Amino acid sequence: VSTYLAYQAKYRDTPRESDRVLIELVSERVPQGGRVLDVGCSTGNLLTHLQSSRRDLSLRGCDVDTDALAKCPNQFLVFRADIAERLPAGILATTPPTTVLTFDAVTLNAVLYCLDDEQTAAALGNIFRVLRPGGHLFIWDYFQPWEQRLTITEESERYGTHTFHVRPYSLLRRLATAAGF
Repeated sequence: VSTYLAYQAKYRDTPRESDRVLIELVSERVPQGGRVLDVGCSTGNLLTHLQSSRRDLSLRGCDVDTDALAKCPNQFLVFRADIAERLPAGILATTPPTTVLTFDAVTLNAVLYCLDDEQTAAALGNIFRVLRPGGHLFIWDYFQPWEQRLTITEESERYGTHTFHVRPYSLLRRLATAAGF
């Protein structure tokens, strides 16, 4: 975890290129005073940089990593993403949320590759439910154009065991369509 937090610290003051692109897209498409949810917000770097660009936005974040959330600036209302009782906290819940929170945009920045297909379907379904009509979902993740799935399992003493999913765009399209997009 400390290595991951050190990686995030590198981008506290200067956004990654993928963050710059997301900030540009959100800035172009979200109305004045809009609400944005960053799913997998980690230490809040994207939220911080987005706030610098668009001070008018109401920004929220959620993540499953409580150590990362502890580093997230206090001005953002953040939630643990694996607590099913609340939304956006229950973004990964398999039971549909029963909340009135809605957002003009949701970002998924390097999140889906960490989720299996069932979790991805649940997350997309819950995100669809919290997006206002005409809202935008912005995804930056690992996808590829070929009709094959790549699953990588990392096993190391330093980082433990993690499975990463690189999906074809067509699978994302099917999962998103099933979710209502």
